[in-house]
Amino acid sequence: MDSDRIDLALSLLKYGGILVGGLSGVLGTLTKTVKNQQRIKNEVDKVKSDFEQGKLQAQIEEVKKEIQTSQQAFPVLSFATRYVQETVRAYSKKSGKDIKVDAFELPENLYDKQTDYEIRFGTNAVWKFSVSARRPAAQLGTSSFPSLRIEFIDFQGKGSGVLSLRTQLTQNKFSMIYQSTIPTPDPKGISGLRDLADYETAIREVFQRVIEAQLVQAIE
Repeated sequence: MDSDRIDLALSLLKYGGILVGGLSGVLGTLTKTVKNQQRIKNEVDKVKSDFEQGKLQAQIEEVKKEIQTSQQAFPVLSFATRYVQETVRAYSKKSGKDIKVDAFELPENLYDKQTDYEIRFGTNAVWKFSVSARRPAAQLGTSSFPSLRIEFIDFQGKGSGVLSLRTQLTQNKFSMIYQSTIPTPDPKGISGLRDLADYETAIREVFQRVIEAQLVQAIE
């Protein structure tokens, strides 16, 4: 009887040893798995962090490019809008016509949002101005550079023309395109590229003719 108990005890100890050894192996495997998962997570977090930092840096560089491009285009677009405003104000003072000229201020970054304002001559007649730029900044092609668009609405509330000025800074040029429902000035003689070096002269020469013709359409 005692020998049977001794054999049972030895068997239990042996089984227990096997069980403990097995559990130790399982725990070791689980520990390695957890460590591998943590290592993978750390690597993923690092890649994600590097990606986010790289993305943020790219965004910062893009904003810098937008502001730089805006600063280069600002003198041209500002001069064009101010020239129209001052010419209309002078006409209003001389003629006695009540013409409302909106105040406007161009933002530091023209790519942030479109800037709109109006010159209103009465119930129907209005000139609508918009200054805008398309992202990404300063890419080859004209559509990514800051531009000015003026839409002319006559005293009957009908469109009488559109004058667009778009900077093309990589070429040191700017373009003007004129579309009109009235015969003069001839749009063909206006549309085309000009040198940025003498933008004030070119803008005065073109805008003066367009303003004079469109004023006739705006005043009842």
